[in-house]
Amino acid sequence: MQGLIDIHCHIVPGVDDGARDLYDAAKILQLEYRNHVQAVIVTPHYRAGMFETPQKEIERQFRRIDEMTRRSRSGMRVYLGCEYYTSIHMVDDLKKGLRPTMMGTEYVLVEFSQRHNYQLIRNQVYALLAAGYQPIIAHAERYPCLVKAPSLVQELVDMGAQIQLTSGNVMGKSGWRQKRFCHKMIERNQVHYIASDAHDQIERKPDLLPCAEYVSKKYGQQMAERLFIKNPSKIIKKGKKIRDKRRNQ
Repeated sequence: MQGLIDIHCHIVPGVDDGARDLYDAAKILQLEYRNHVQAVIVTPHYRAGMFETPQKEIERQFRRIDEMTRRSRSGMRVYLGCEYYTSIHMVDDLKKGLRPTMMGTEYVLVEFSQRHNYQLIRNQVYALLAAGYQPIIAHAERYPCLVKAPSLVQELVDMGAQIQLTSGNVMGKSGWRQKRFCHKMIERNQVHYIASDAHDQIERKPDLLPCAEYVSKKYGQQMAERLFIKNPSKIIKKGKKIRDKRRNQ
């Protein structure tokens, strides 16, 4: 399968627990390219008290990998997003522009703790929706409150949330429980994106292609294209429109 899009990864060098430096970032991007990925939304962590790299520094480091990919002959492009660890200040911070959404769109990749209960997740999803944002719940298979009660996922989807799964966990990297949960959600059409959540070249490397082929074989080509190409491309198209509009102002 060609033209995959990765909407969740940590490739911006030196800003979180992902790529250590530009060389590391280049190697991870090479792995993305070998996985037939044509576009990547890089999503540096933001978590108060843990990952608080100034946004200007993140943007400076992002420009380095953007320039690097543009100079290459791969045709691959990188775009800037953020993985926002939920907090009571999240909506206000987003409104003030202290941290970016996904490419400046209404899409927000939001992370929760494995200790968070369902009510907290639901409340934060509601707060984002009420403020006009489109929440994407990052690696939903990690949250025990959802894994233990899969029916709650449908409630979140019905509210308007979107669901992202991690490719390695769909393939069983984190055990049968998370794998089974992932497959239940795919079967119930509750999943909107599958992304790599890549952090490095070895333990948490990009692996979209084998997962896309696996999903295609198990659930059909149409399902795989929707999760790995069509839905992610909607974010990029919106982001490009916003960027072009700003340039023309």
